[in-house]
Amino acid sequence: MREGKTLPNCLVRKKGTTPTSVAGAIVENIQLDLVPTGGPLRVTYQGWPFHILYHGSISLEENKREAIDKPFFLQSVAHCMLPFPLKLCCLYLPVFPAHLEISTRQLYQLWIVEGFIPDNSEATAEKYLEQLINRGFVEVKKRRAGGTINTCSIRSRCWPSLLVLALNAEFVFSPTLDAKGESRKNVKRFCALEQQSDFAYLDDYYPHLHSLLYFTSESDHFDPIDWQKICEMYKLLRVLDLGSLVLNQYPSEIENLSLLRYLKLNIPSLKSLPSSFFNYLSNMYTLNMLFSDIDHTVDEFWKMNKLRHLNFGSIILPARPGKYCGSLENVNFISALHPCCCTEDILGRLPSLRNLCIWGDLSYYQFLLSQSICRLSCLESLKLVNESKMPRLSKIILAEYLFPHSLTHLSFSNTNLMDDPMPTLEKLPLLQVLKLKQNSYSGRKLTCGSDGFPRLKVLHMKSMLWLEEWTMGTGAMPKLECVLINPCAYLKRVPE
Repeated sequence: MREGKTLPNCLVRKKGTTPTSVAGAIVENIQLDLVPTGGPLRVTYQGWPFHILYHGSISLEENKREAIDKPFFLQSVAHCMLPFPLKLCCLYLPVFPAHLEISTRQLYQLWIVEGFIPDNSEATAEKYLEQLINRGFVEVKKRRAGGTINTCSIRSRCWPSLLVLALNAEFVFSPTLDAKGESRKNVKRFCALEQQSDFAYLDDYYPHLHSLLYFTSESDHFDPIDWQKICEMYKLLRVLDLGSLVLNQYPSEIENLSLLRYLKLNIPSLKSLPSSFFNYLSNMYTLNMLFSDIDHTVDEFWKMNKLRHLNFGSIILPARPGKYCGSLENVNFISALHPCCCTEDILGRLPSLRNLCIWGDLSYYQFLLSQSICRLSCLESLKLVNESKMPRLSKIILAEYLFPHSLTHLSFSNTNLMDDPMPTLEKLPLLQVLKLKQNSYSGRKLTCGSDGFPRLKVLHMKSMLWLEEWTMGTGAMPKLECVLINPCAYLKRVPE
């Protein structure tokens, strides 16, 4: 493009701004950076980077009408019209493979640690996702029982154009999608899809890489050479998600990555985390090691003041915090906590906890659990999963439990309750979803009293093999919308 060339009608966007339509613009001292195939012109003017989304001899409105069959142009314009925080969230979506069902819990956490959510709130992230759904970029795949979005995906017509935008803006890079990618050394987000050989491209990157994600359904063992390369070369990493790749042992080199905010690793052999892990990785927001059962955690855990999300196969927290006795004010999700940790002291140090899964021998810790859960005044979702050597001899007495009145979701699995749970649970004023899963109740009769369960919308009853009778009093469950019963072979009839 020669200096002083007249663009009769053009749409110009400076990075991070909304498009500006300019009629008969004179473009002077402009440097053409790149003409990507099928993408917008990228230029530099007076030191500022611009995208020229449209130029031509007809008006912009006429061009838009002619471009109905050109989805890239329309999606580019639609993306430019988004408010700035939504631009970033939308441009981040192509890090996920096309057609993948994206966990919203994972998506919210990634948006937060990347700095796209101004107040670091999952509620705000959920609102952003709903706006992207309403604008046609994302579609809902599955909803949770309470109606919130569980999984979503990028709309197939949007994914190619968003990918081109993300690649051309050097916002993200994937060797699988752009194997010939040149001038990608400024990209801060690297995602590998399905094959470990993609990690070979890491040799071409500068050390300022911020995010590294790997998406695969295979549980292959991670090459130690690649692991050493990551920890030695990329000390500015904020996000490290290796998906299902298996590590044979705890990698001490990870302690070099002191800026990490999001960590997802698969280390089945891991039984404890050393104090150095918590000392060096104190910036952590999300710690996800779903395939690890941690039976010992050091007191330094209580120094993780920024921690929000803790996800393990099972984890035992320090029984007596000792000198590190501060509260973890930001933790809102823990799964799966061993019941021995449910002391008043430990739960009292988790004042913002909203989602909790307790997994273990609930019968053995009956008294401890029944008296301490009420300390969690902000708790909204509680899952109780009993893992006992003799589940048929369950001594769980639900009537002794003091549940927090803030609960909206409650789930039981393998609890083999002998007494009818309904008289206790129907008193919870805000309960909306109740799931009595496999082997949760071994009795023959369920009785819901009058006016019980005032807010309940969803009731799941699964594998209640001996249930024969279910009765409901007047005015019980007035807001019930969904009942799932499967299988309850001896149940004679369902209340009207």
